[in-house]
Amino acid sequence: MARMFPNRLLAGTQSNAERKVFHALKDLLPESYTVFHSVPVYRQLGEGGGLADGEIDFLVVHPDKGVLLLEVKGGGISHDSASGEWMTTDVQGCKYVIKNPFEQGKGYKYALIQELRDCRLTRTFTFPTGHAVWFPDIDLTSKRLGFSTNLEGITLDARA
Repeated sequence: MARMFPNRLLAGTQSNAERKVFHALKDLLPESYTVFHSVPVYRQLGEGGGLADGEIDFLVVHPDKGVLLLEVKGGGISHDSASGEWMTTDVQGCKYVIKNPFEQGKGYKYALIQELRDCRLTRTFTFPTGHAVWFPDIDLTSKRLGFSTNLEGITLDARA
C-alpha cells in the first residue's frame, strides 16, 4: 500500500474521478511509492508578472524510478481533433469544455522541474520526471480520442 499525503481524501474533493484514482493508487501501489494528492503549483507569469496558481492532481514518487505527475479527467471525455477542443460530459449529459489534459500535465511537470532546480535542498539532484493523464471513467479499448498515438503510452483509462 502506497504512502498517501494526505492520508485520506480531502473533505473538499468534489471529483469522483480523483476519488477513484486516490483509492487505486493507495491500494494498488507498493509501499515503496509515495503519492501526494492535490499539490498546489505556482508559476511565474513572465518577467515582473504575478503568479499563476494551479494544482497537480497526483504526484507519484519512487526513490529509484523518479516522479510522475498525473492529471485526472473524469466523465465522458471527448476530443475534437479538428478544433483541438477537449470536452467532458457529466452524468446529466451536460458537456463542458476542459483544458487539454496533456498540455496541463506537461506545463505542471516543467513548473515542478524548475521548482526543484531553484530549491537549495534539491538543486544538486536530478529526478527522472514524467507526466501522464488518467481518464478513470472511460474505457479507451474501442474508443479513439483523436490525439496522437504517441500519447497512448502516457494515457490510462478505466481499466487501469
